[in-house]
Amino acid sequence: THLLKLSKAGFDRLVDRHPETAVQLARMLVTRLDQTLHAGGRASPPVTLAVVPLDASRAPAVATAELAAELAALGPTVHLASAVVDGALGPGAAQTRHLDPDNARLVDWLSEREARHRFVLYETDATPTAWTQRCLRQADRVLVLSRAGPPPPLGELEAALWREMEWPAVPRELVLLHEASIRPGADVREWLRAPRRFAMHHHVRAGVRADFQRLARMLTGRAIGVVLGGGGARAFAHIGVLRALGEAGVPIDLIGGTSMGAVLAAQHAAGWDYPTMLEANRKAFVLSGSLFDYTLPLMSLIGGQRFVRMFMRMFGETHIEDLPLKYFCVSTDLTRGEARVHETGHLARWLSASVCVPGLAPPVFDEGNLLVDGSVLDTVPAGVMRRFGRGPIVAVDVTAREDVRVDPSYRWPPSAWRILWSRLNPLARRIQAPSIYTILLRTTMLSSMSAVERLAGEVDLYIHPPVERFDLLDWRSLDRLAELGYETASRKIAEWRGGAGFAG
Repeated sequence: THLLKLSKAGFDRLVDRHPETAVQLARMLVTRLDQTLHAGGRASPPVTLAVVPLDASRAPAVATAELAAELAALGPTVHLASAVVDGALGPGAAQTRHLDPDNARLVDWLSEREARHRFVLYETDATPTAWTQRCLRQADRVLVLSRAGPPPPLGELEAALWREMEWPAVPRELVLLHEASIRPGADVREWLRAPRRFAMHHHVRAGVRADFQRLARMLTGRAIGVVLGGGGARAFAHIGVLRALGEAGVPIDLIGGTSMGAVLAAQHAAGWDYPTMLEANRKAFVLSGSLFDYTLPLMSLIGGQRFVRMFMRMFGETHIEDLPLKYFCVSTDLTRGEARVHETGHLARWLSASVCVPGLAPPVFDEGNLLVDGSVLDTVPAGVMRRFGRGPIVAVDVTAREDVRVDPSYRWPPSAWRILWSRLNPLARRIQAPSIYTILLRTTMLSSMSAVERLAGEVDLYIHPPVERFDLLDWRSLDRLAELGYETASRKIAEWRGGAGFAG
């Protein structure tokens, strides 16, 4: 492909001297528009990726070859490095510069490769050579590939990459190559600091095919994104949904959630399996006693420290960017009146914000702002997942359309003492009345219910387990809720596959 840049003044002079140029250009634009409107099932343009290795060892080259192999499993793929070009066109051909007389020959050869393949993987040199610059110009997306560990100082190649403003719309993403396991640490945070400005980062383990398959899906719009909604104890149904997705062979490539959905999404992103999730949540929410540490009700009814300690026991000092899977959680910024999406930072801290029911627990303070439960604005954050643009979305909704019912015989609420007496006296008729936590949690979720109503038509797979018969605080129904989620999701996944919604 040849691209000519012409200033407005230059174009005006061209049209003045050769008026027929404007007519021909208009015809060409009409033809292109007609082709676009009537393209039908015509093949889409190739996906072009440029891999920039920052490591002098063979590890990045091997990893690039592994990625190329997984791309080839998705469609016709060509892996182009300078040695490949030199082998086809002669020594030094890859280093042909833009103004060189032989440039047209190289451009035509590369254009032919792109026309024949769905995926084109350009591998740059280790230095900013002419071939490296060409790779970066050709790419729709740039991958900076390095072995995991502390980032090196900005070398000549990477410094040029971040200085270069010729391709501002081309995202740069980081791929960290791990040896055996993905371990949390401060190194990832160092990679994400300025002047580096990665749009996303990926963890892969050397030689682990599943990791490279996930990376290939993430780079080609085939990744499965799962969002888990908030809903108190009802969110335990998510555990069964995740089990059903795994058993059906539906890969989860990125995951996020709100409130209790965020907690369970984080557990999955950390690599917890079904038995581990059941055991850990039973210990945290059923066997460990009440999480409500009541306090002087100035900002809230409880102090919230038991929740914080629970999340610290679960995740320790793990940061979101350390998790093997791409993950996010959502809180609500009361100060600014907007949703806050957390993709980096201390996991336990942001989970504390995402589950913080306003009025019940104190807000999380963040640089002068107050953060509370994400369900205030976004109970099932499918829109956040959609903005990543990585592929199909599975949304799991555990809200109840009708909730928090009371005894219909009462026109006015009975006194708190009378309600308490009905619960302490085994002979008295128990008064059906919701707790203050249930009222606050339901109120928190109402503002985003209209968005939830539209959700089924906006995602690829919508799963809504019938959780209405379970109370928002029914933590002891962990196993029944997980089983309900599993059964519901199994049916929905089978229907989805029957309708060719999933091509896995």
